[in-house]
Formats: sequence, structure tokens, C-alpha cells
Amino acid sequence: MTLKSGNIAWQPVDDGRSTANLMLAAASLNEDRAVLAGKVETVELAAATHDLARLPDTVAKVPVRLRVPPKTRTVRVVVQTAENDRIGAVEIDSKTLNSAPQAPTPEKLISRPPKQ
Repeated sequence: MTLKSGNIAWQPVDDGRSTANLMLAAASLNEDRAVLAGKVETVELAAATHDLARLPDTVAKVPVRLRVPPKTRTVRVVVQTAENDRIGAVEIDSKTLNSAPQAPTPEKLISRPPKQ
């Protein structure tokens, strides 16, 4: 996913860069819009400048990995700042999803104790 930085609150850091913390939520939805899989993660962006005039032109590529079950019709991705200000959202249809590169699904995401 590509993010333009127009609505991002950048914070200067000592080494001359600026950073921003974002929350990214993604969900696989079926035809009834029920969530089949989802995740929420924190993403830190970095820009090589403190110059506020140049920061709105910054573009960041953020990889999004999400399990997409067979009955998925759309994937919705929402981005917000760490302060809970919504920046934007995108919904990707199944035709676009089917043309995207695939990554192997991890066999175990969370280990759980056996049922007794």
C-alpha cells in the first residue's frame, strides 16, 4: 500500500529525520461484509527531513500481509494516526486481490495449549 503524507503529524528526531506512528487495520470481508480475517498493527514512517514544506510530498510504501480466506470478496485497509485521527481507507475488490502476488500462509500464528 502506498501512503501520501499530507495528513500525517510528523515529529522531528535528533538525527535530522522526521517520524510518524500510524495504526493500520486490515480485514478480509465476505459478500455479507462479515470479517473473515483481520489484523491491526503499528507502523512507523520515517522521512529524511525536518523541512515541513517537503514533508507533504513524502510517499511511503507499507507492505500489508493479511490472510485472505477463499470466500473473501474485499479487503478493507484503514490507516489512522497514533492519536486516533483517521487518515484514510481503501477497499480492494476480489479481482484486484486475485492479481496480487501471493505469500505463503504461516502454519502457526499463535501456539495454544492443547484442549483437555
